[in-house]
Amino acid sequence: MRPERRSRSSASGASDASARVHDSDDSEDRALGREGVGGCVDQRSGATKRKEVVSCQNDGRKSKRRKSCKQPSVKTHPRADPQRPEDLIGYLRHATGEGSEESESDEVHPTVLSSLDLEGIAQQIKDGKAKKVIVMVGAGLSTAAGIPDFRTPGTGLYDNLQKYGLPRPEAIFSIDYFKGKPAAFYELAREMWPGNFEPTQAHFFIRLLEEKGLLLRCYTQNIDSLEELAGVSQELIVAAHGNFSSAHGVTSGKEVPLEEVRRAVLRGQEGWMEMTQRHGELVKPDIVFFGEELPPRFLNLCRQDFQQCDLLIVMGTSLVVAPFCTCITFVQPNCPRLLINREPAGLDARGFDSLLPGRMRGGFRISGAGQRRRNYRDAFFGGDCDAGVEALCSALHWRQELAQVEIDFRQVPMLGTRPEPLQGCGSEVRRLNDLLTMTVAGKAAPIFGV
Repeated sequence: MRPERRSRSSASGASDASARVHDSDDSEDRALGREGVGGCVDQRSGATKRKEVVSCQNDGRKSKRRKSCKQPSVKTHPRADPQRPEDLIGYLRHATGEGSEESESDEVHPTVLSSLDLEGIAQQIKDGKAKKVIVMVGAGLSTAAGIPDFRTPGTGLYDNLQKYGLPRPEAIFSIDYFKGKPAAFYELAREMWPGNFEPTQAHFFIRLLEEKGLLLRCYTQNIDSLEELAGVSQELIVAAHGNFSSAHGVTSGKEVPLEEVRRAVLRGQEGWMEMTQRHGELVKPDIVFFGEELPPRFLNLCRQDFQQCDLLIVMGTSLVVAPFCTCITFVQPNCPRLLINREPAGLDARGFDSLLPGRMRGGFRISGAGQRRRNYRDAFFGGDCDAGVEALCSALHWRQELAQVEIDFRQVPMLGTRPEPLQGCGSEVRRLNDLLTMTVAGKAAPIFGV
């Protein structure tokens, strides 16, 4: 829809040009995350907000229209309230550079790493310069644990959903559908409950960072609770999209003992129906569904954590789902960043005529990835997360300690018992995990990392 063209100012005696800012997209509420699924937006397909500034000269000449990326900060937004999650999401989206031409200073930063690679990151840790490490993880870690994401070709996922009689695949993660027909989700939860899958080397690496007193926080998009299962302390984990670590009544919000929910879900339909009758309402693990808000813990902690961070490690995510992906831009300009992923992600958009899919202001500057600005702090390992972790631990001489973390894990009995696979579709039901990044009308569900 084209913006309405407004008439030039008719005020006399004004020598300075006046400017009016128009939105070329009237979906401001969607851009701020007030619609869709908990404010989560897929940067590849979400609405992009662009501003046009109309310069109105009062000398009778034709109005000159020029493109500008100027956008008010969240502090000056008339509806901005630091306690409102949607305003924080608006701020996070602003940090991606949607409409911001000068989101990062042109100041030339000195190189903060001895080398812009894995060895440089390792040296930073050896030198004691990384004492508050934040790790951000996505679906790449879960894929390595046997839980494929929805981009995995040939899974037959959508065909297998037919057995549930779902009106659409994503309905299994719709809170409204769950309230009316909870059986499909409970069967999925039975198959996915922690204990059914084991942590990977990347998960154990996060635990190792904690053991060494270096882990400030682990931010995860994944719902599988594998970080906690690997031994990472719960207070150091921020599950941006929720997980199986707690459960509440859907209507009352009353917390229900997790062990009670686990036993009920693993018993199948009889179990969860008895639980529903006992509590007078449906109970579910605290996984973020379509139509639910992101956890306040994520919204609150990201304000303070990333400003303290002195090393950011990002693993197994394509960094396209906001607001999670924008967190990489909140560390200080001199904070080194390491991306371990099969391909470059979250690339810097500055210097391009328009924001390209998967790019953001203040994103990674990775050599050979079409960057136009000098890299002074970013390192990239192209490959699987486990391979990247092993390479980093080798450079740090931590491989033996990493192996010990896994040994310690295997000496502790797994929580719960693995349920019997659903008849005829055991492995396929597991692939229902893929839906955790299903998009609806161009928005991504805030359920699972990508």
